[in-house]
Amino acid sequence: MQGVNTMEFAAIDLGVRGATSGVFLMIILVAWLRRASNQQALLGMAMSAGGIFYAIATAPFSITCWCASPSSAWC
Repeated sequence: MQGVNTMEFAAIDLGVRGATSGVFLMIILVAWLRRASNQQALLGMAMSAGGIFYAIATAPFSITCWCASPSSAWC
């Protein structure tokens, strides 16, 4: 059985991050459309948004300088 090389691992990692971000975004949209106003729903929305931003910011081969500050559009 052949081992997984670096590019295959990066592709799997990006795919899982994208799927997770999609699920978190769906959680946020469903809670938003149901007009959830209790504290547990709002906390879930905030944690899902944090998960999306964390997955994007820590992704391999990503340009993360755009999230460093609003004034630094290019690194």
